[in-house]
Amino acid sequence: MHALVPIKKLKGLQQSITDLIDYCPEERKLVHADFGFNNGLAEHGVITGVIDWGNSLYGDHLYDIGFLDLFSSDIDYKKAYQDFYSKGDLPVHFAERVECYRLLLAHDCLHFFSYSRKSEMIDFILKQIAV
Repeated sequence: MHALVPIKKLKGLQQSITDLIDYCPEERKLVHADFGFNNGLAEHGVITGVIDWGNSLYGDHLYDIGFLDLFSSDIDYKKAYQDFYSKGDLPVHFAERVECYRLLLAHDCLHFFSYSRKSEMIDFILKQIAV
């Protein structure tokens, strides 16, 4: 880890992930893991396709919500997901799972952006997680 990220912040982030990991299920589904407007195709307001599955994995589908929530400052994806499922049941431990994945992604991003010396992205991630 490069010195761009304070060790104290990383330790706090790691502890937060550890505190939340037990809420994550063992059930596995297909996860895009890089979903956003740049990877979706739509026509007349209807999603017609999803492209760029290069980061896909099997895991908890809420991982994608954590990804969207981490990288978006403009849209509250957690609330949008909750609103969409307001007629049904939210997944068990929804908030804890999304937060765990959001923090796990932030941890990985901090390592990558430190290695590649992208200080503006480090600042963005640290602001997003406020750990």
